[in-house]
Amino acid sequence: MGILHRDIKPENLLVDRFDHLRITDFGTAYVHDGPLDHWRTYCAELAGTVGYTAPEAWKARPYGCPIDWWALGCTLFDMITGDILFESQEELAEYMDWNRLVEGISYMQFVAPDLTVEEESLISGLLRVSPSTRFSILDLRKHPYFYDSSG
Repeated sequence: MGILHRDIKPENLLVDRFDHLRITDFGTAYVHDGPLDHWRTYCAELAGTVGYTAPEAWKARPYGCPIDWWALGCTLFDMITGDILFESQEELAEYMDWNRLVEGISYMQFVAPDLTVEEESLISGLLRVSPSTRFSILDLRKHPYFYDSSG
């Protein structure tokens, strides 16, 4: 079984006494009878919470797994900085314009200059506007934020 949660946000993440993460609120989830293919699209209707919903969902374009990776990027930004990155569709549009128009300076460096290099790289990878270039689980497993290659 594969699940697109479609509403990943801090309020839907709980940590138990053993420090295990639990995801809650599957009210908007899409359940597929087999495993999900990262590159396939499954849904087109808007679901989720403003501030955590990926651009492709706002544009009513078909989407798949990358929508949850986008929400994870927004959630990590929120948890690391204590601020919500996109409080409105207008702020999301500003981010998309920045990525289209500004070269050489990451939006994360602009809005959160205190992020470490690893944090900025991780969040920026999860918040790539194009779902086809957005980080996947394979990218996360290899990312320096989670994996220390020094031994």
